[in-house]
Amino acid sequence: MPAASAPLVSVVMPVYNSAPYVAEAVASILNQTFTDFELLIFNDGSTDGSGMLLRGFTDARIRLFDYADNVGYVTHLNHALELARGPYLARMDADDVADPDRLARQVALLEAHPEIGLCGTAYREFGSRQGLVPVPETDAEIRRWLLRSSPFGHPTVLLRTDIVRQHRLRYDAAAMPAEDYRLWYELSRVTQLANLPEPLLAYRVHPTQTSQVLTAKRLASVNETRRRQLLNKGFELTPAEWEGYLRILDRATRPRTAHDLQLLLATMRTIASQNARLQAYPAAWFEELFAAAWQEAVIAIERHGWAYARPVLLAPKPFPDPLGPMARLKLLAKCAVGWRVPSPSPSTPAA
Repeated sequence: MPAASAPLVSVVMPVYNSAPYVAEAVASILNQTFTDFELLIFNDGSTDGSGMLLRGFTDARIRLFDYADNVGYVTHLNHALELARGPYLARMDADDVADPDRLARQVALLEAHPEIGLCGTAYREFGSRQGLVPVPETDAEIRRWLLRSSPFGHPTVLLRTDIVRQHRLRYDAAAMPAEDYRLWYELSRVTQLANLPEPLLAYRVHPTQTSQVLTAKRLASVNETRRRQLLNKGFELTPAEWEGYLRILDRATRPRTAHDLQLLLATMRTIASQNARLQAYPAAWFEELFAAAWQEAVIAIERHGWAYARPVLLAPKPFPDPLGPMARLKLLAKCAVGWRVPSPSPSTPAA
């Protein structure tokens, strides 16, 4: 009997203790208007009945890998990169719901644009948080977004399997739970990227999901990916400058002293100067980033004095000054009188 022909798409779904949601997630893939796919499901040692639910599906397109031990979803994602038979690989989570046209829309995009190796979509959050999550659409917009955070919803992506294999790219377990952000950056070095603006996935938000639980570890991983992007372009920053840059990306520039404000400005000058020398990124990307961070930093000043006036009003800046004449005049007046942000009044204890 001849072997079945390879499908065009391999959909990958890791599952761990997702019994309340997994049947709906699987059904949303099986009911796609695009039908030429295989669905690789990895039951990662679930103990809540997920395995029994998965074994109840009889669709021939499902390839179920049922494991007794929990080894982590990154292991299975990398295994899927080896097992996938389709030239396209799609991600799906066990607690989300795919729009019926999701695969059809993404396959059409990649078929029409061979230069694009990775495609995501906008998505809607539901559950404990709700709303539309827009995404950057063009390759340039995505690369700009990538400097700060992941420009893709992980369970929305479709990528070319051959690019991953050709460049020996894998999910980095050490970067979990932001391993996707790390992989998108690595892919950005070898292919073009795109997002569809239509929300083609419903993304469930609940307190027990991995991305909500491992917050501190996620931030450390995200910061490492941010650093790698500049390091691989040739930037050389001191530890203090790296710290300042990460604060700028997080919009956490709250100077406690005038010296802090001067250090922030010095970090911006260093990055802008090195970027001009290296021609790493469009200058406007950093100019707009720095201008927004500078405005937030000035607004966050709590104790005004003449020491703040020089960096804010007189020092040259590597970005268009976001402070207009009225804002500058107000700051000057606050510095003259030593104005301080009023401390919040202590609440009166209940009787």
